[in-house]
Amino acid sequence: MPIPPAPPENPGDVGHPGDVGHPGAADAGPPGVGGRGVDLALITELAQIGIWRRQVNQNVIHFNRQARLMLGLAADGERAMPLTELRQLVHPDDLGAMAMARDQVMAGQPVDDLVLRLRHADGHWCHLLTRRVLLRESPDTPASVVGVVIDQTEQIAKSQRELEQLRQLQLATRAAGVAIWSYSPDTQAAQWNGHMHALHGLPTDQPAPPLDNYIDRYFHPDDRQAARDGLWALIRSGHGLVRSQQRLVLADGRTLHVETRTAVTRHEGCTEVFGAIIDVTDRHVAQLRLRAAGERAVLVSMGAGIGTWETDLATGEDLWDEQMWVLRDMTRRAKAPSPAERVEMLHPDDREPLRLEYERAEAENRATHIEFRVTLADGRVRWLASRSVRLFDSIGRPVRRIGINWDVTVAKERDAAAHDKLLAQRESQAKSRFLARMSHELRTPLNAVLGYTQLMLSEDARQTPEQRRQRLQHVQQASEHLLVLMNDVLDLSGLESGELRLRLRPVPMAPLLQQTLPLLQPLASERQVSVRLHPQAGTSLAGTPMADATRLRQVVINLVSNAIKYNRAGGRVTLSSVVEAGHTVLRVADTGPGLSAAQQQQLFEPFNRLGAEGRDIQGSGIGLAIVKTLVEHMGGTLAVASQLGVGSVFELRLPEAGAHGDTGSAVMKAGSEAIKLTTRPIHTAKDNGSAPSGDAAGVPVLQPGPGAPRRLLYIEDNEVNTLLLCEMVAQRADLHIDAAADGRSGLTQARAQCYDLILLDMQLPDIDGLEVLAQLRADPATRAVPVIALSANAIADDIHSALAAGVSEYWTKPLDMDDLMAHLTRLFGPAPAPAPESNPPPHPKENAP
Repeated sequence: MPIPPAPPENPGDVGHPGDVGHPGAADAGPPGVGGRGVDLALITELAQIGIWRRQVNQNVIHFNRQARLMLGLAADGERAMPLTELRQLVHPDDLGAMAMARDQVMAGQPVDDLVLRLRHADGHWCHLLTRRVLLRESPDTPASVVGVVIDQTEQIAKSQRELEQLRQLQLATRAAGVAIWSYSPDTQAAQWNGHMHALHGLPTDQPAPPLDNYIDRYFHPDDRQAARDGLWALIRSGHGLVRSQQRLVLADGRTLHVETRTAVTRHEGCTEVFGAIIDVTDRHVAQLRLRAAGERAVLVSMGAGIGTWETDLATGEDLWDEQMWVLRDMTRRAKAPSPAERVEMLHPDDREPLRLEYERAEAENRATHIEFRVTLADGRVRWLASRSVRLFDSIGRPVRRIGINWDVTVAKERDAAAHDKLLAQRESQAKSRFLARMSHELRTPLNAVLGYTQLMLSEDARQTPEQRRQRLQHVQQASEHLLVLMNDVLDLSGLESGELRLRLRPVPMAPLLQQTLPLLQPLASERQVSVRLHPQAGTSLAGTPMADATRLRQVVINLVSNAIKYNRAGGRVTLSSVVEAGHTVLRVADTGPGLSAAQQQQLFEPFNRLGAEGRDIQGSGIGLAIVKTLVEHMGGTLAVASQLGVGSVFELRLPEAGAHGDTGSAVMKAGSEAIKLTTRPIHTAKDNGSAPSGDAAGVPVLQPGPGAPRRLLYIEDNEVNTLLLCEMVAQRADLHIDAAADGRSGLTQARAQCYDLILLDMQLPDIDGLEVLAQLRADPATRAVPVIALSANAIADDIHSALAAGVSEYWTKPLDMDDLMAHLTRLFGPAPAPAPESNPPPHPKENAP
């Protein structure tokens, strides 16, 4: 409300008759008739303006009628009030301001409007705005102070209510996470509340950016142009409210989903934009999830391959939708299949796991989750996935179980194919690593063969017969071990099928160690490591375990070579063998760096070299895995004890011969029944109809006639192999052997001569051994001649093919002379006693008439 002008200089002109004690008030005419006093009184009455006056030299204050009404005083009562009484009505906190205003006006200083709180007659506080002026009798003499009073109690109360509402609004927006902002397009000034700053990660003392800058800085690039167009369209219209959803990109890279409310007002030519922002990111995520769930439900209802079912737990009644029948390739019936029928549909291997899953789910009060197979009417098998959950009534009792089924056959087949592919890749990698490891294993005996051979050739004139004999023994032992390793390649390749053939017999440990360690001496010398037996006297090495001698030698070579390779320069490897509790215990101790506890746990893992890949030590990490497998298949155990910085001790335990009822040799096949295996594979055809029946081996016993040596034909393209076999056979004077260098010449020679036995190489330069065999069996002249395959090919499939084609036996190279003589004795009987002067051994004759 506008403040009225100051009263006139003459205080007698203020008020209606009787107002503020004017002496001439009684002479004033009635209101509205004429006279300035009457008009002023009407104005103040209508404007609800109170007037007061205080004489400078008096301690009372005079109020007009309107002022008295403001204070709840009688309108016609005493118009003068002592100042002491007035001060009692003023709020104590306002007395100081009132006194200061008095002093300022008496000093002639300008006084601002003052709002005082005075107690109303009914006890409430009135908020009165006062304005005062000093009246003077002369320029130097003040006469009185006159003022006006306007009651602002209602306006102030309204403002307080508005402030309280604003405060509550601020509290509500803060609690609700509502960010408030305003913007003036005219001044480009923006105002943010505290939550607006917090939402954008800005400190509250940092000024808010202008609206255009804000949009470029925080709005998602895809949302900026649309937001800018909509906002400026709203500003141009000058009114209205716009709701929208936006994405804000914060400084830390997070994206917020927000809802905005923007309003614009225009007042007296000024435009003001107000807005509110609510972070709805969580709600947006929830809506996405809900939408996804809804979409899944829609897919179910539209027949997306998901069947739904329901079981009433009280009655046991089941309900199936159409898709449940489709999944089982069945025609829909009025009722769902009975429990017995559903069990019958299940694959036998899945019935028990499915039953257990439901029992556990009931006991643990959880949802079920399982995959199983069903057998269709045509015998096909289909994989189904199942999820189900129990529903409870208002008091927590389970009343229903609802679930879904869907077909996962394709996924299962894809997973199986991926699994098979992974297995094939791992198998290929394992084979590559295995071949690399076997290369290392083969090089150890080859090193001895080549080394001692070169040594004998270089020192032929200087070596003594004893040295020559010892070195030849080492060459022979290394060669035999090389042959064993070649057979190991074949045997270990059968690990996938669980086959590992072992021939267990008592094996004295002392001679085995004394024969094996020289093979490793070149490696020990190269690494500057000493290898010794403890105790030093070989006869003191105890133990005769039941073992496969070849495999045990392989185990020892692996353990000792590892102890050498992973030792330090100048280190030692010590071997000891004792008998403990019915077991032979072989210990291989080294002075290497030792193994940590973690390394010991991984020590026997195939292809795990425990970090030695970066060191100059050859190997593929399969040696110890093979050793452990071999030891376990021989009925023993292998353990390790190690200490970092000190060394390691490998302890091999094998049953002592005779200690567990072992009285002779035993033949084992790991993971299967026992089968017979000689030192070298000699495979025999029992009765294939292609050779005359004779001894149990399938080849007739061919006794020599008087003065007529038995005749053998050897079909072989390798001249060295031919010469070697002929010289071996020549040890028997009762046998005569001819040779043919290829398949066709062998056929010609077999047809032209009468032979008692044909030895046939399976890989010939012109036609292979199987074709030669087929032609021999097709020709009546050679059909009855026994044929023994003699080949370096020891692959099981090739051996079986040759036996099935009609060979009587299958011998593998290289030949062992003792074994060959034994077989010749078995076939032709014992050799006759040598004549006093034996003739020179015959030489092989190729293409003899």
